[in-house]
Order: sequence, then C-alpha cells, then structure tokens
Amino acid sequence: MPFIGHLPELIIVVALALLIFGPKRLPDMANSVGTAIKEFRKTMSEVTESHPAKPPVQQLASAETPIEAEAQVH
Repeated sequence: MPFIGHLPELIIVVALALLIFGPKRLPDMANSVGTAIKEFRKTMSEVTESHPAKPPVQQLASAETPIEAEAQVH
C-alpha cells in the first residue's frame, strides 16, 4: 500500500478536489484519470515490445589501445 505513509496529504487533496469540482463530477474525473493511466501503460508496453534493447557494446579483444599497438611496432 503505497499511500499509507502519505494518508494525511491524500485526504487533503481529495477534500480540495471535492470542494472544487463537487460530488457529482468527482467520480467522472476519477474514471477519466484511471482510463488515461491504463491507456498510457498499454502504449508504453507496446513501445517497449516494438523497440528491443540495444545489445551491449563488445569489449576490445586486447586491452591495448590502437596507439599502444603502434608504439610497440616501431
């Protein structure tokens, strides 16, 4: 339960929303917010499925840099 620690703040926000929007519009607004969050999660899951993560960068075969390799040749 993520809201247990912030219960007083949550009560204040709900009370202010009730005063501003009224008891008739508050359930409709909560429904709209819930629908928007559900659509957002659905879209984000579609985006992450269609774009796989890039493969990790491969390490060089040797620990030497190209400059060190040239220095050893000369």
